[in-house]
This record gives sequence, structure tokens and C-alpha cells, in this order.
Amino acid sequence: MPTHLGLAVLSGTAAALASVFSKCAAQSEDAVAASPLQSFVDQYLSMIGLRDKIPYSIIIRGLFVGGVVGANVAMWFLFTRALNKAPSTAQVTVINNAANMCFSALFGYLFFDDMGMITSQWWAGVTLLLCGSALIIRGKIRARSRRRGVLQTDAMQSSAPPFASPAVTAGPRVFVTVGTTSFTALVDLVTSIPFLQALSGEGFKHVTIQHGRSPIVLPVLKDSLPLTMHAYAFKPSLAQDVESADLIISHAGTGSILEALYARKKLIVVVNETLMDNHQVELADVLDQQNHVVKANVHELAEQLAAGRWKKLKEFEEADSRILKRLLNETVGFD
Repeated sequence: MPTHLGLAVLSGTAAALASVFSKCAAQSEDAVAASPLQSFVDQYLSMIGLRDKIPYSIIIRGLFVGGVVGANVAMWFLFTRALNKAPSTAQVTVINNAANMCFSALFGYLFFDDMGMITSQWWAGVTLLLCGSALIIRGKIRARSRRRGVLQTDAMQSSAPPFASPAVTAGPRVFVTVGTTSFTALVDLVTSIPFLQALSGEGFKHVTIQHGRSPIVLPVLKDSLPLTMHAYAFKPSLAQDVESADLIISHAGTGSILEALYARKKLIVVVNETLMDNHQVELADVLDQQNHVVKANVHELAEQLAAGRWKKLKEFEEADSRILKRLLNETVGFD
């Protein structure tokens, strides 16, 4: 069994155990008195001389409440690990729900003799719930795939040439990325002839643009502008484009910034003023002050490119990584 499926089953089992502990904690005094823990707790209280001072029922209910907390912590830990290892959330979510329901029924029979409650209607309901969850998740995945396919087709229809390797397209390269959002103002600027002329004047020979949800039309370049261009909406990984770039022009997303910094690339961070995420702005401000990035808005980008400060940026070192982690903990809430 694949690791993520095993983790999903364990996560569902932990959720079922949390329900068992919760039901035990809410039992009547008579039911608590009949608990297998009663004898053990009673003997322990007698041994420490507190039998007449602390009702054993309080201790037993406290143990059950602790079981609820522990089982829920285990459930979320295992579920998160399963999601991280799975190719998609669909399998993990459906298997988790199935395991939760099946083990809830099993534990109900073993601990509470509730098998009489599990009728054919219960099984029919569980089956419909699981089938419905699977169909909804499958529909979301298919819709996402169609949307990405349309965006990639739009990029291909915009006269973008296929990706040219550094061996074919010699010379410095620029990579522009807007992440998964729409940043039309930045895409429009970096595809404008004046800005492309500025890039060519800095010696760049190739421009790759990851335009996300932003519409894009690549210009027809004349022989007087010796640049090649490539554009796409999304890719499973941007690592190849980041690694081959000599300059990265990125939106202010934390993930994109970190990827460029850890690759030790020259980075200009362009803040999307229509979004103005405070955490992103704070991060860009601090990194700009430490001379690791150049921060700009769309209107300042051409000026910052010409100023050339990006050529003198400090490489991101291990010591800077520790400082950045502390900054992220304070401003963004990362661990």
C-alpha cells in the first residue's frame, strides 16, 4: 500500500478513536462507574490517600478528555503527512472518510454494543456520502485540469516559441513570474517593446514569462531587438527556469521570493499594489533593506532595472536564512 494511503487510513482511525473517547467522557455516572478504568483509578487514589477527597469519576472523565485531544492531534498530524505525500488530495480525503466511518462502526460495536444501530440504511448513507465526496473532488480536479489546459493553450496560441535551452539561446536570461495569481500590469509591462529594449540594452538575450492567470500577447520582435521569448501559464515546477535565469523579476509572493533567494539569483520583487498583502510588503521591505532584493512597483520597475542596483545584490547565505526564518515567524507566522 502506498505510504499516503496508509497514513490516510491511520488518520481516519484516529478520528474514530476521538469519537470513542468523546462518547466515554460524556457517559452517565453509572456508566463511568462500570468503566474498566474504575478499579485502577480507585486503587491509585487509595494508594496516595485521596480516595475520599477526589471522586474517581473526575479522573476517569479527565483521562477520556485527554484521549479526545490526543486522538485529534494524531489525526491532524497523520492527515497532513498523507496530504504532503499524496499526488492529489482526492485519494487521501476519500480514504480518510471511509476509514473514519468504518472504524467508528467497529468501535461502536466493540465498546458500546451499538451494532443494532448499523442498519442497511446506515450502510447506504455511508456509501452515498463516500461516492458523493469522490465525485465532487474528481470534478474539482478535472475542472482545474481543464482550466490549466486552456491557459497553456492560450500561451501557445500567442505565437510563443517553444522553450529554448541555454545551449541554443546563448546569453543572459530573464525569468518573470507572477505565481498563481493575476498580475496583468506586470505582464503588460514586461511584454512592452520599450521594456524589452531596456532588457536588451542590459545584455539579456532571452525572456521567459510565467504569467499565471494574466492574459498575455507576445509582441512580434524585429531583427533590431535580438531577444527570444517564451511564455506559459503554469508548470509543475519552476526550478528549471529559476536555475537558468541570470535575473528574476517576481511578484511579492513569499514562496517565489524564497525559491529565488535560495537559488542565489539576482531578484527584483515587484509589489502588486492592487493586492497589498502586508506580510509580503514587510518581507520585501526587509530584504530590500538588507540588499538581498530590489523592491519596486510596476511603475518603478524600468527605472530600477536601469539603475543597476540589482547587479550588486548580496547573495543569500546561511546566516541570512536564520534571520529570514525569524522574520517569517514574526510577520507571516511560519515555523
